[in-house]
Amino acid sequence: PSPPSRTRIPMATHKGGMAEKASVLAPTADLQRMVLSFLGPEEWFRISLICHATAQLPAKLLQTSALTRPKARKLLILTASSGSCEAIRALVQRFPELKPAERKAKEFEGFVHSAMRAAVEKAIELGRREAVSTLFDLGYKIPRYPQYAEGTDHHMEICTAVGEGHLEVAKLLLEKKASLEAKCYPSTQSGGANLMHLAAYSGNGEMIRFLAEKGLDVDASAGHVRFFNMHQVNLTPLHRAVSQGHCEAVKTLLELKANPNVEKRSFEYQSGKKGITPLYLSIKGDTEIVRALLEAKAATNTIVSIQNSRTSQKFITPVFEAVEMRRMDVAQMLVQARASLNVRAGILENGKSTRYRLSSIMPREDYERFWKILCDMESMLIFNVYTPFECD
Repeated sequence: PSPPSRTRIPMATHKGGMAEKASVLAPTADLQRMVLSFLGPEEWFRISLICHATAQLPAKLLQTSALTRPKARKLLILTASSGSCEAIRALVQRFPELKPAERKAKEFEGFVHSAMRAAVEKAIELGRREAVSTLFDLGYKIPRYPQYAEGTDHHMEICTAVGEGHLEVAKLLLEKKASLEAKCYPSTQSGGANLMHLAAYSGNGEMIRFLAEKGLDVDASAGHVRFFNMHQVNLTPLHRAVSQGHCEAVKTLLELKANPNVEKRSFEYQSGKKGITPLYLSIKGDTEIVRALLEAKAATNTIVSIQNSRTSQKFITPVFEAVEMRRMDVAQMLVQARASLNVRAGILENGKSTRYRLSSIMPREDYERFWKILCDMESMLIFNVYTPFECD
């Protein structure tokens, strides 16, 4: 195919022949504007646009005489984002000061090099394994942060790789002495979500298996952690995967013998004795996740304590929550799995039974029909007319 045309920006827009340089560096008007932003005003968000433009652009920018030391630091991030290993080496050869320099500081130990570390993190985020390897070859080392508790190294590099699901990059970082005990969102010295929590949150089943093979616990507790502006206490990787609707991750964790009936896992202000279960979290989501948890023998009659404030509290069961959310298909699955319809006053919200709640949210005819279906299912299970819940 014929090469793309090099449309030039009108010269009146920019002074000093800058548009001429842009037309040489970039084949389209949009890329020209981005290059002009690089050569002119240096707002960071404009530079970040170039990072995703084209793999050939960094090498071309290396050839321009307008490249100064401050711009070279930003161009290092650009080249790492594009994955161009040759451009990374050429840039560091032209500007040796980009190589890491070691100095001691009170707040952290090891190498201090903001430009190279930003380049590494960007390459990790985009899954550029070869670029990450090249930056390590040029002297990058993972810094350590002793201000956290012993054994809770806060390695953003490995956390980013696991969170983005880049397995090969994660393996490389572990070879480069990244810690498997890294805490991703530490808020106290004894808490923090580990790599298994992050892999479950992102839904990467292959990453979960890899971390389990490395010895990470699939039932690990996150302790007390501030996670996306929410205080959460003692949630497990299974809670994370279920809450995000990641069916593959849920099935992988259950295959690895994750406990579907974890007790005393709760949000802030919630009763510690009746914490949220993975089955309760699954009610609002994919029925396949509900099905997987029921196959793994998740308890269907666990009473869950929900306390949204210091004064408001309610106690509900999974089947009550299914009715509350109008998930009648899930309610039938739960009853078929021997969920009880007879949990009554003093347990559920304001002492209301599941039947009362069902009657308040459905037309009378629909309520009577559906309630009869649930009761018939429960009666058949009691008298062993058919076997409990089975997946098709």
